Amino acid sequence: MLSPPQWFIRIGIRKEFLEKYLTTDEITSFLLKERTQVSEEEKMVAERLVKQLPNIPMASQLKKLAKGQVLTGTERRYVELAHAFAIKESAFFGQFEQSNNYDLVQEKMKNLPNQFSYEALDAAAEKEGKASSTNNSFGMDNSFYNKNIRASLSRLKKSQTDLSYVVSPEYTDFQLLLSQLAELKMNVVFVIPPVSEKWSDYTGLSQEEYQKAVSKIKYQLSSQGFNHIVDFSQDGDQPYFMQDTIHMGWKGWVAFDKAITPFLINEQPAPSYHLRKEFLDSSWANYRGDVKDYLKE
Repeated sequence: MLSPPQWFIRIGIRKEFLEKYLTTDEITSFLLKERTQVSEEEKMVAERLVKQLPNIPMASQLKKLAKGQVLTGTERRYVELAHAFAIKESAFFGQFEQSNNYDLVQEKMKNLPNQFSYEALDAAAEKEGKASSTNNSFGMDNSFYNKNIRASLSRLKKSQTDLSYVVSPEYTDFQLLLSQLAELKMNVVFVIPPVSEKWSDYTGLSQEEYQKAVSKIKYQLSSQGFNHIVDFSQDGDQPYFMQDTIHMGWKGWVAFDKAITPFLINEQPAPSYHLRKEFLDSSWANYRGDVKDYLKE
């Protein structure tokens, strides 16, 4: 699971992003979960959804959950009908979605070495990265630079000098996600990507602040038993590791594959998580001190 510090912005998730990716069947599935009482995490999820999206589907049912009240039989039957309709609607419209991803993958496979080796893959990635980033000095993909950066370049200089990912309500949302992973007993690898060093130097983003956010994320994970962490946050200075300002690129994906392959091919012991309620508190979301001192306070 990619866990970039860039998620953890001060204002939290933007309303338009939540609206874009949250579906009605996800909401109804959450409401229809078998429960005799509402957990603290479930109350927080329901409250957060209604606060972010006041006109969200099933708002009245979510508000009831937020108060810690279980749905009645009549209310569940209503949600079940809405759920069935949402599933059919998704299936109907899904049949019209076309994707050419397979063709794109087939085309890219022509650039792969005949014999597998990470050295050969890394060399191929460097070659492609070099050929794909010829119109800028930041090592960005040409098309991304043309579409998103070129026209705004002068305006973006030193535009992130006050930006920090250390304080954010997203740390609470992250804890809600970890609670769900723990409940499902999922064994997860968390990958922390870097930010392009050339770009952060240009925009004034503090690497010190970035590393504080990285430390906070890693502490929230490791102190609760989420021990599979791949930290690439120091690799933003490597050529062709990133393909734009924040997304991993040609050599980055080779490093990613090399790092997680042992986890995928080797049998892993069952995870043993021990969740801490302290990470649900707003004091953690707003915490800027030494992370190792947080649970002592």
